[in-house]
Formats: sequence, C-alpha cells, structure tokens
Amino acid sequence: MKARWVSHNPSPRMPLVAQTRVAMWWPGKYYFVTTMKVDRTTPLSRLTESIRELFPQAADTPIAEYVTAVSRTNKDGALTSGVFYQRQYSELSEAREGHKSVVAALEDGRKL
Repeated sequence: MKARWVSHNPSPRMPLVAQTRVAMWWPGKYYFVTTMKVDRTTPLSRLTESIRELFPQAADTPIAEYVTAVSRTNKDGALTSGVFYQRQYSELSEAREGHKSVVAALEDGRKL
C-alpha cells in the first residue's frame, strides 16, 4: 500500500544529511527515515576502533561514514520502536541516493 503523505526536512544541518517522515494509510503507521554522518567521537565509535586495532583482520572492513536508519513513530513524531532497518555508506553522494531509495521504497509500499 502506498504512503498517504511524505514530509521532508527542507534544511537539515550536519551531521544530518536528510530526514523524512512517511505516513502510511494504515492508522498509526508512520516511519522516520534519518540519514546522518557518523560521529567518530562517541564511546561506541571509540570502542569499535579499539577492537579494530586488536584484530587487524577486521581492518579490511570499511568503516561507514554515513548511516540511514528507519524507525517507527506515532502521529506526533515520537519514536515507538528502535531502528529496524539500517544502511551504511562511505560517501555523501551514496548516502543521499540511499536515503532517496529508502524513502521511495516506503512511499511505494515496498519491503525494505
């Protein structure tokens, strides 16, 4: 089932790349799609980096610079679930295109 409406944040500020709310026709079903630049100063990022130093074979795995996350919200925009879908990108242009494709899938009623 296609979306009832889609609302984009017209001017996100870094670290946000894009934000979109998608309302479905089913009552109470809303999605919040956020694409942002990953902050390397968070404790989780520092822990990840220290693990990569301990296990050099993990160094072959690229570190994502940008992430798109999808969560459920209520009609007021308050999150009702944790992140249930996530995509990672290494380039800003990939992140922008990825955000558009995730929103298009939700808008068309396709599974992520």
